[in-house]
Amino acid sequence: MMKNLVNEAMPKVIPDILAVVPTMDVVVFPHIIVPLLVLDERIINGINQALDQSKLVLLLAAKDTAEQQRAIGTEDLYRVGTVASIMRVIKIPEGGIKVLVQGLYRARVETIDTQDHVLYAQMVPLPFQESDVDELARVVRNIKGLAEKMAASNSSFSPDFHIILSKMQDIEKIADFILSHLTLKVQQAQQLLESLTQKDFLESLFNLLFKEVEIAEIQEKIRNDARNSINQSQKEFYLREQLKAIKQELGEDDLEEIDAMRQK
Repeated sequence: MMKNLVNEAMPKVIPDILAVVPTMDVVVFPHIIVPLLVLDERIINGINQALDQSKLVLLLAAKDTAEQQRAIGTEDLYRVGTVASIMRVIKIPEGGIKVLVQGLYRARVETIDTQDHVLYAQMVPLPFQESDVDELARVVRNIKGLAEKMAASNSSFSPDFHIILSKMQDIEKIADFILSHLTLKVQQAQQLLESLTQKDFLESLFNLLFKEVEIAEIQEKIRNDARNSINQSQKEFYLREQLKAIKQELGEDDLEEIDAMRQK
């Protein structure tokens, strides 16, 4: 039986103020485990304080700053992020730390401020709005059907992608499995993270997979066209060489007869 997505694994006590850890070029989703490199002293201070308390931090993705020549400020951070649990911290001899985190649940920022050399955010949890169970089941069926099509389209996904997905029933695991195979731009991933309902989230995943299928089909068409073009060129070359050999055998006096044969 298809069930609604559980609204992430929230702790019994939900803090309303957490240290902020900005993420560059990546949006972290609930349940996902990612390593992060942290060099900013304010962020390191916040992580150290979190280790002594709840071990929770708020991950906020930085907006695309490719065209910006200045340092990233709080105004460059998205206002919807993921509360994450700190799993491990490793100090780097050259400076900075590597931290392993696991996303827990989504949260929306109300205010961001720096206090005592730590970047903090006041935030509230952002659970999914309820979705109709039958609608969720329909979207999941569409996703699984699309996965089968991907298997026949030579997509960049692993050959057993659709086999594994077809056996999954838990919606959270289905979503996590698909996310682990997608390469998303920050803006795409952020839009996905900010989905209002479970149905919106799954439909967005379906649309992203559909684009993968379209790209794979276009690439396959290009390969086939190139292969056919090469085959045609090889065929024409073979016929020209064959005709040249016949001319040499028969002599130039029979050129008109050979040309007539060629026209036929």
